[in-house]
Amino acid sequence: MPIIEITALPQPASVDVPTVLERVTLALAAGMDCDPDVVWAVWRGVEPGGYVVRGHAPATQPQDSHDPIARIMAYEGRSPEVISRTVEGVGRTLAGCLGLDAANVFVHYEEMKAGRVFTGGTVRGG
Repeated sequence: MPIIEITALPQPASVDVPTVLERVTLALAAGMDCDPDVVWAVWRGVEPGGYVVRGHAPATQPQDSHDPIARIMAYEGRSPEVISRTVEGVGRTLAGCLGLDAANVFVHYEEMKAGRVFTGGTVRGG
């Protein structure tokens, strides 16, 4: 069950967050070659003034700073190639959905270690 959590400043009215979440889950599933139905996606908005870069705290998403942050969490064991493909696919998809240059998106991949995740009523892989 991969999870993607996106943290970003308020977006323009033209951005439909549920559509963005759907598209990044599809990109993640394609990168990992898994069923999109097992991918979770969460959007966490940052209040204006709650995200500062170089002393600048904008009220909405700038085009060239204050990157939206995408955190991918997935079980360990995937190859570096799969991880790289997934991170790039999510980054480019998120940038496209938000109308940003890919250079203005930050994506981080975290492996969830066996025995350290509780889901489905049990500790997974422990």
